[in-house]
Amino acid sequence: LAANGVPLPSAVRLEELLRQLRTAGADSRVRIVVGEFDVRCFRGNAYVLRTRATVPRGFLKRWQGEKRISLDPLPGVIAFRERKGAGISRDRLAAEPVTLRLRRGGERLRRYGRRPRRSLKNLLQESAIPPWERETLPLLFSGDNLVWAPGIGVDCGYQAQPGEAAVAVAWEPA
Repeated sequence: LAANGVPLPSAVRLEELLRQLRTAGADSRVRIVVGEFDVRCFRGNAYVLRTRATVPRGFLKRWQGEKRISLDPLPGVIAFRERKGAGISRDRLAAEPVTLRLRRGGERLRRYGRRPRRSLKNLLQESAIPPWERETLPLLFSGDNLVWAPGIGVDCGYQAQPGEAAVAVAWEPA
């Protein structure tokens, strides 16, 4: 805690924090608030994070071709880079309004052709993305179609073909 700049709690509170971390199950969502920090547990590891502002459930930003979008109140920036034949097809993306928003549940993505769409929930779990990060990951949509998710990739229906105008998207968390 001290190495992360967290004010040390009392001995009693510290012992309770350690007890909770030691007894946390693999699927538990331990969150212990210590001052301006959260102590969390995921897959047997403890994480010390600065407490973040709550992001409204209806968070939505429209992309209109900017190279970078600050996603306040999300802690980071989305960067868009022009590409040729790699990334997201510009033509496919432009077919409907492009937005960035949070998970609502039920999103599906097909990373590889000829395979079924998979739930975003399962893809995020398999990618070992901690639950508290899953809640604030910005997702790129074209209309109602999930196009891209950080740490997962691009839906195969939107992947650019060789030589095609494209855009590569990157989530740069603060």
